[in-house]
Amino acid sequence: MINIIKIKDQEVTMSIPDQKINRFYVIPEYVLGESSAYYPTVDVINRDTQRAHSHVFTNEIHKVSNHDYQSYLYTASFVGNSIIVSKLALNDVSEELIVSINFTEPFNKMSYMWGAKLFNLGDRYCLLLLPNYGPNSYVHTHSHVILIDSLEKSYYTATSDTHSDLIALFDYERCCVVNEGKHMVVKLGRMFSSHERRKGWKRYKKSALDYDNMGEESIRVIKTSDVMDSIIHKRQLHDVINKTFDLHETVDILEFKQEKMLYVAENFETNSTAIFCADLNEEKVEKLYEVAELFWSIRVEGNDIYGVIEDRNEDHTGEWYSFTKEKTIVIGEKFPLYLDEESCITFSKINEDQLLFEIKELDEVSIFYATEYQYDYENNTLILLSK
Repeated sequence: MINIIKIKDQEVTMSIPDQKINRFYVIPEYVLGESSAYYPTVDVINRDTQRAHSHVFTNEIHKVSNHDYQSYLYTASFVGNSIIVSKLALNDVSEELIVSINFTEPFNKMSYMWGAKLFNLGDRYCLLLLPNYGPNSYVHTHSHVILIDSLEKSYYTATSDTHSDLIALFDYERCCVVNEGKHMVVKLGRMFSSHERRKGWKRYKKSALDYDNMGEESIRVIKTSDVMDSIIHKRQLHDVINKTFDLHETVDILEFKQEKMLYVAENFETNSTAIFCADLNEEKVEKLYEVAELFWSIRVEGNDIYGVIEDRNEDHTGEWYSFTKEKTIVIGEKFPLYLDEESCITFSKINEDQLLFEIKELDEVSIFYATEYQYDYENNTLILLSK
């Protein structure tokens, strides 16, 4: 069953059975101008009270943290040569200043809004990663890793020179805090998509020098407590899981559900795609599927995994290969947001301000309109915001 939350004028309508879902949903409003980009407000949806509250931030907010499973949202503002880090309690939607971190040079707001990362590590800590725009940016993608303690209102700063063991956080291509904040999953590698890496491999496989410059990709799983301990006490990190992929391979993270992580590995030499499941608590990895084909993209929908087949004829028919059923299905022209054996959600853009959602469940079809949306894949919940 698809759960739906509709918000209009701070009133919330829910169609959710009694099951475990996130207590809060957070939808920040994003404003993009010619010379600035920021979050002026945030909508906080409280499932217990079935109310939505729109909060106006004290400062222009340039970064917001992830908020899954948490009771707080962390924010960062780049003001002059300072970074102001604050904390928003989602229960009563109250804002609290934590620290102001001063640097010698002023920040470019637009650059740091895109390049910086802010991770929620729980009720007490957050982690701020700053992009590297210095002369050695080709060596490290991030210049500083800052652990912020909201209880003590203090912070700890790490650089690649002072904390060499944290190299994964200075050079990652993707980083996630998962398993209710217990683990950090880091993907390393300078190629940002399988298509980019596939083209690079085809182009440079005959040139050893350029080919080597592509670099290996890897996935590392680290306990969040070990990361904090390493920053504070400069202790060595220990990987829960560490998988490395050769130059003719690429890897991507598909989904997280509690302690489980799904990821896909492609092999360009054998033209094959394999799906793996990693148990973060048990520290084990199992291969689930392998097929002799490369796909445009891989998606997890419901209890199935799909390989999206490239539309070579440009007729927008949308063919998807089901790994579990071992067959190809036709989706249609509209963009699919969710799909399982009984349900399907597609959406299309009507104009600049409105989206149309079509929800099919068994033989029933429902139509909804919204200006913004979020989809909670873990709890199969669609959040629709109308303004």
